[in-house]
Amino acid sequence: PDERTRVELSYEAQRTRDLLYAGAGMDSPLSDADTLRLKFQKRSIGGVVDAVKADFYRAEVEHVMDNYSLREPLSPMMLMRAPSTSDTTGGRIIVDLGDAAAYGLWRVGIDVQNNQRDAVRVNDFNGMLNSVLWPGVDIDQTGLFAEYHRRVDDGNRFTGGLRYDRVTANAAKANKDPMGMPLSPNQLYSIYYGTTASKHTEDNWGGLLRWEHDLDAFNGYLYAGISRSVRTADATERYLASNGALPSMRWVGNPDLAAEKSHQLDIGVVIEKQQWELQAALFYNSVDDFILRDRFHQPLNNATIYRNVDATLLGGELDLLYRWGSSWSSNPGLAYVHAQNDTDDRAIAQIPPLEFIATLDYAYRSWDLGGRVRGAAKQTRVDTDPFTGSGLDAQQTPAWAVVDLYGSYHFNNSTTLRFGIDNLFDRSYAQHLNRSSAFDPLQVQVNEPGISAYVQLAARF
Repeated sequence: PDERTRVELSYEAQRTRDLLYAGAGMDSPLSDADTLRLKFQKRSIGGVVDAVKADFYRAEVEHVMDNYSLREPLSPMMLMRAPSTSDTTGGRIIVDLGDAAAYGLWRVGIDVQNNQRDAVRVNDFNGMLNSVLWPGVDIDQTGLFAEYHRRVDDGNRFTGGLRYDRVTANAAKANKDPMGMPLSPNQLYSIYYGTTASKHTEDNWGGLLRWEHDLDAFNGYLYAGISRSVRTADATERYLASNGALPSMRWVGNPDLAAEKSHQLDIGVVIEKQQWELQAALFYNSVDDFILRDRFHQPLNNATIYRNVDATLLGGELDLLYRWGSSWSSNPGLAYVHAQNDTDDRAIAQIPPLEFIATLDYAYRSWDLGGRVRGAAKQTRVDTDPFTGSGLDAQQTPAWAVVDLYGSYHFNNSTTLRFGIDNLFDRSYAQHLNRSSAFDPLQVQVNEPGISAYVQLAARF
C-alpha cells in the first residue's frame, strides 16, 4: 500500500503419496497439508506506536498410515489403517512502542492458537474400530507478552520480558468405546493413571532477563541471561490412547500432566574479527515437571506412558570461522547436552552425544568448493531397558564420522548450480536419535543413507 506498509497473503499446499517408513510397522499412502496465511506490517508510524505486525494462519493436515497399501501385511486379517487430521488456527499481533534510542523499546503482543486433532485405528479386514488414538483433542492457548529493550550506556544493553499463557485442553471423544475387547481412551487412562479425561486448564508464567556487554577490542559482546519458560503437554502426551494386542504395545497419554517449567541460565560470547569469528555458549537448565515418556512398570503390563519428573540439562556450543586468505576458510564446531532424570537418578533417553563438524571451503570467482567432516562420539548415557526405565534408546550408539564434498557454480546473480556427495566413503552409521512414529511405540534405530550424490539447479526471477 505504501513504503511503510506491507500486506502478504500466501497459500501453501503439500501433497505426498506412498511415503515409506523404515523401521515402522506402517507406511503412509497419503499425507496432505494446506496452509493459508495473512501477514500485515506497518512501521515508522510515529507517536507512541512505532510499528505493528500481525500474522494470522489456518493449517489443515490429513495423514493416513496403513500396513498393507505399500507392503505385505503380516496377516490378511490384520489390515490396519490409521487416518488422522490436525487442524490449527491462530494468529499473533505485536506492537512496538516508544523510542528505542531515548527511552528503550517496549514490545507488547498477544498470540492465540487452537489445535484440533482426531485419529483412529481401524481393521480394514472387518471394518471394526481398533483404537481411538487422538480422541477429538482440542487445545486452546492464548498468550500475552511484553518485552523491554534498553541500551544502558555505550557498552551495555538490557532486555527483560514477561509472558502469560492461558491453556485449555479437552478430549471430546474420550468415552468412545470400540466394540469387543478394545478399550476406550478413558478406560486406558483409568488403568494407568487412575483418572479420566476432563477439561484441563493451566495458567502459565514465563520471563526473561538478559544483559549484553560490548567487547570493543574484539568487535563482539558477552551476554548472560536467566529465563523461565513453560511448555504445556501436547495432544499425544496428554491424550493419546493407542490400545494393543498386548499391554506392552499400548501407548497412553496422561490427562493429568502438569506443564513443564524450565529455569535456564545462559552465558556466551560473540566475536567478529576480520580474520575470524567465534560464537560460544553454555547453559544450565533446571526443569520442574519435565514431561517424561516412560514405561508402566508392572509385571505383564509394560505400556508406554507419560509422567512428570524433575530434570537437569546442561551443555554448550562452540562455533569458529577462520579465514586463511581471500579464498580459503574453515569452520569447526562442537555441541553437547547432558540430561539427567533427577527423580529416578538415570539418564534421559534420546539425548544426542557430543557432536562435531569441521569444514574447509574454497571460493574463486564463480566457484565455491568445499568438504566437511561431521560425526559424533559414542553415546553411553542411555535408557535402554523398558523394564526398569523407558527403553526409548535402542542401544549405546557407536561413534561415527563421515566425509562430505560439495560445491556450486554461479552462472549469474540469479542462477546457481549446486552439487555434492554425502558420506563419501559409504560408512555405515546411525544417529543416536531413533526413528519415531506417531502411533507406534516400538523404538528402532535406522541407519543413515550410504554414499549419495545430488545436483540442484536454482533460479530466481
